[in-house]
Amino acid sequence: MLPDAAVMASDCLDEKTSLAPDAVAVVISHDCDLAHAPAAEAGVEFIIGRRVIGNIDGNFSHGKTARRLHLTLSGGKEKLSVELAAAEKHTISKVTLASFEPVAAFVPTAGELIILQRWLASRYLRSAFPDEFNRRINELRLDKKINTIMKPSSSWISAILFDIYDQDNIKRSGRDDPYTLNVYFLYNTDNDPHKADKIASDAAKAITKVFADTCFSNTSGCWENFELVECEAISDQAMSVHDIQRLKKWSSDHVSLKSDPPGAMVTNG
Repeated sequence: MLPDAAVMASDCLDEKTSLAPDAVAVVISHDCDLAHAPAAEAGVEFIIGRRVIGNIDGNFSHGKTARRLHLTLSGGKEKLSVELAAAEKHTISKVTLASFEPVAAFVPTAGELIILQRWLASRYLRSAFPDEFNRRINELRLDKKINTIMKPSSSWISAILFDIYDQDNIKRSGRDDPYTLNVYFLYNTDNDPHKADKIASDAAKAITKVFADTCFSNTSGCWENFELVECEAISDQAMSVHDIQRLKKWSSDHVSLKSDPPGAMVTNG
């Protein structure tokens, strides 16, 4: 983190832009890029954030959302909590940056640095679901129901992966034309695999019930909007990289980087 964000940012922001007194500037460029000669790479990326006074908001901690991050830097002499927004990313020239020194008292731990790195990467690695799929998920509040179930088990589950049949080839219309899907709870085996299996299996059972209660019509005996074919827990050692890459990762607000150290990042399309 660098001091006096307002002075630093004046080199790259419009003169009419005003920054709050609690603004902070966090450099997010890689060490190698910083060391590279300005002639070859002239700019350095940074985010203008703000200090968080008191407790951070758990909704934005541990990389739960790709748009906003609350992060505590606790590896130095003092602790500092900051809020970073992905939309506040800017570039400053290395020549200008050279006149500033980092604030030595505030340093991220290795785990906090990983959270920051993966939060930045998640902006580009998020799965894209069809618009109609998202509309149905939101309309039925399935996203909130899934997140509620996931909240207590997020440190054990690496990802929720969706397999949507022919999602790109078939345009669906109406609740009687459901998306057919499998859902997999990928759990982490690093700490206690038996406990992780149980937690992920319980979550899978709860999600199965949510889909059945929300989408299965006892009157017609048919699925509406979504047909859940399979929902199961699976070990991160049992699923191949090929399988992970072909599935869609559900971007849950509560599947986060809370484990210490954070688990392996799931990168899929």
